[in-house]
Order: sequence, then structure tokens, then C-alpha cells
Amino acid sequence: SEWSFVYPYVYRTEGHPFTAAFTAYQGIDAMFSFDWSGSYLPNLKHVVKQPRIVCLSQMADPSTWGLSQAAAVACLRKDISPARKSVILKYTEDDIWSNRRQLPQTVSFLFQMGKVAIELPKPGAKNEWPLNTGKSPVELYAEAVKRLGIDAGRDYVVSDTGELIRFSDPALMLVDTPKSQFAMGTLSSLGTDPRRKLSAFEIASPMPFATLTFTSLDNLPLKESKRILCCAVGNSANAGARIDGKGYFEHAEGPVLTEPFHAVIASPAVPGAPLAVYRLGPDTGRRIGELAVEVRDGRESFVIDENTETMYLELVRK
Repeated sequence: SEWSFVYPYVYRTEGHPFTAAFTAYQGIDAMFSFDWSGSYLPNLKHVVKQPRIVCLSQMADPSTWGLSQAAAVACLRKDISPARKSVILKYTEDDIWSNRRQLPQTVSFLFQMGKVAIELPKPGAKNEWPLNTGKSPVELYAEAVKRLGIDAGRDYVVSDTGELIRFSDPALMLVDTPKSQFAMGTLSSLGTDPRRKLSAFEIASPMPFATLTFTSLDNLPLKESKRILCCAVGNSANAGARIDGKGYFEHAEGPVLTEPFHAVIASPAVPGAPLAVYRLGPDTGRRIGELAVEVRDGRESFVIDENTETMYLELVRK
């Protein structure tokens, strides 16, 4: 199958981290982001020399490809634990031959509660829960929570591993593992509820929709790591794009612009190992500057704003 979160979709910053999280959780070996680069852009030098985002060809898109490093590490390093519980969707011969592809839509929420498997039918097989029960998605959701013993509430659901949590209103998804942690969605809601937080960092941000990731680069837990890659990005667009009362106009003309990211990031101070935060050049990964770190009440904090001018930060304990 194919997947992608394509430009100009303004919420695509969730794409790669979201897909990596559930790829690992579902025990899938690999996922490939659909891309038409070689199909209608035969000479990629134009993208390199004059960066711009093209739908389904997003090598120059900070809001998608820019997050691929954090997503790939979390998935391939197996930072995210696979589901412990499982649900088998049992199809009948009639389901298969009548191409009833809409059948599982009533239980499309199951992927965040446990591993979902499909069992092809044996002669005479009948549907078993949760397929073809005649119940509504709301009823099936409540039954799944009870059967699987999932922690879920009015506006949130937690995976059976406890590492993935999704909130419906305001929309937010958190990935909280020892070595990789992501926050995707309404970052301004972080801290408004005891569950809306990451374990290794305190985050205060006004961003209405953005993605913030933390990745251990030395294979140590984030709370002990000496080198961490932090990615902070919102929406991006080509400079030539515009939206008005008549619609959206896109001429695929660069340069690529990314909205300023605003946040205050804090973590407990480590005696004898002060925190340094380096700005990394988005095209080379090299250090191009350093952010000020404030130490107060046993905490170290730094500010990301429009002057940061990069989505990549290296957190180093000296």
C-alpha cells in the first residue's frame, strides 16, 4: 500500500512521526512514503539549486521529509514497543467475494489499542466480534476498551503499552518512550491536563498545530543522554503560494518558508553536566550557533522562536 501526507495539507507535520509510531506498534517491518520524484521531476538538480515543495515530491519540505530522521530512528531502533494485545478481524467468503472493503471501517480505531490482524476465511466461516455485529462504532469502541482493558476516557485513548496516547479535543498525539519522544498536534494544550505531557521534558508552546521531537543520539535514555536531536517544525509553504477568497494558488516556486516555531523547553539540571543547545544548519547538519540556556530552581530551559532560524537543535550535556 502507499501512504503520504502531501503538500499543501497544512497538518502534515504529524505524518512521518505518526506513521513511524504505529508502524512499530503494529509490528510492521517497514513503510515507504509514496513519492513521485522520479516521475515528473527527472532532473532533481532543480530542487537542490532552487528548493521548493511539489505535491508528492517533498525532498525540500521541512514539515515532512525534515522529520524523517526522528521517525526512522524511533521505528528502526525499536524505541517504540510493539502491541501486547491483539484483535483478529475474521472475514467470511461473502466478505471476500463481494469486495466488502468498507467492513472494518466501524472498528478503524482498533489500531491504536492493540495489534490488528486479518484472518482469511475457512469454508463456512462466520464473522466474529468485532465485524458485522450490527453495532455502531461508538458501541464497538466501548466494547473494545472493556475487552482489551485499555485506558481511555472521553477525549483520549492510551495504547496497551502506555507509550502512545491520542487526544481528540484539542487534537494531540504523544509518543513517550525512554529514547524517543514526540508531541504532534495542538502543542498549546501541553500541560493543560496531567496526561498532556512528555516524561523527559517540560514544554510550553503557543503553537496551534506543530510537531516537536526528541531523539537520543547516543542510545541512552533521554533523561541520561549526552546528545539529543530536537526537531521543531510547523507548517511550510513555497514563497509563491497564496490563499485568498477565490482559493489556493500554488506555482511551485521557492524558496521554501516555514512558520516560526515558539516554545520554551525545560528539563531537570544535571550536576556537573551543563546543557548546551546548538542550532544546526538544515542543509548540512553542522552547528551554526548556540541558544542561551537559563538555569533556575534545578531546571535548565531554552527558548525556540523566530530567531532560531532552524528546525534542528542538538542538545548536549558537556
